[in-house]
Amino acid sequence: MNDWVISCADARASVSAFRGVVTSWIIERDGVEHELIDGYCTEAEMQSLDGYRGALMAPWSNRISDARFTFENEEFDLGVDPSGLREGLHGLYASATFSLVRLLPDSVTIEAENQGVPGYPWPTKLQATYTIREGGRLELELRCTNCSDRAIKVGLGWHPYLAYQGSGPCTVDIPARTKVNVDDALIPLQEPHTFSDRGEERRIDFEGLAGIDLAYTNLVPDPDGVVRTRLTHPDGSVTTLEGLLEGGKDGVGIIHIFTGDTLQYRPGESFAMEPCHFMTDAFNREAVGDTALLQPGHTRELRAALIHEF
Repeated sequence: MNDWVISCADARASVSAFRGVVTSWIIERDGVEHELIDGYCTEAEMQSLDGYRGALMAPWSNRISDARFTFENEEFDLGVDPSGLREGLHGLYASATFSLVRLLPDSVTIEAENQGVPGYPWPTKLQATYTIREGGRLELELRCTNCSDRAIKVGLGWHPYLAYQGSGPCTVDIPARTKVNVDDALIPLQEPHTFSDRGEERRIDFEGLAGIDLAYTNLVPDPDGVVRTRLTHPDGSVTTLEGLLEGGKDGVGIIHIFTGDTLQYRPGESFAMEPCHFMTDAFNREAVGDTALLQPGHTRELRAALIHEF
């Protein structure tokens, strides 16, 4: 299941060809190995697609309302998901098999292609580079290329689950001014109710089984242009998600958080922090508009990193 292993002085990570996901990220400290990723642990878990653990989400992320969207006055229907629901969930690469492009001791580059489906009939190529660095850093560069002869809508996302370190209350600091309001199917509400101002709220306190599945936007980057979301674990260690995401606009540049209490395996034992280019149902939303368009032969890139500090 772990097709490639990359490592540095104090850490190693495993990547699977099936789905292209990170299944493990271990850092050694004082002779003790700490597993930081709650990935797929067995082949059965991998086949189940439980929770889309570590998913590379392209050419869209999260859901599309009723699995339908309109583009240039034509309606496209993605049909029913394997779950039997009409969600258009997490793009076209969640079950892809990736091939090796380049393997170095501390990094691996993999890629897969999709020739399109009836509801999204345009070919794309997805390439991912994982790099592990000393000092507790795991990086992802995700690149999606429009292989068609026309401009198409493309948005990327990453779905890593962070294994809680210790047990008890946690906090997450999200540098975003705006919350995305959703209905019972987790589809954003229509205008003017789509977004709400968070005011001074930045930190959320919760315990493992908190039922949180929320998205935030209008991100606030640090002075270096990087958006940093911080999870403080029960044992006091901190995992930071860094993302080069657009800030200052509603619907473009998203941090999605999920407490994982509905997972089939190990419910409530991990926390998903997901960087995404665009809001859920982006292909149907005026807030995103032409920002999602990618020209023929062009590539859209998502750069993110996880940093763990003990």
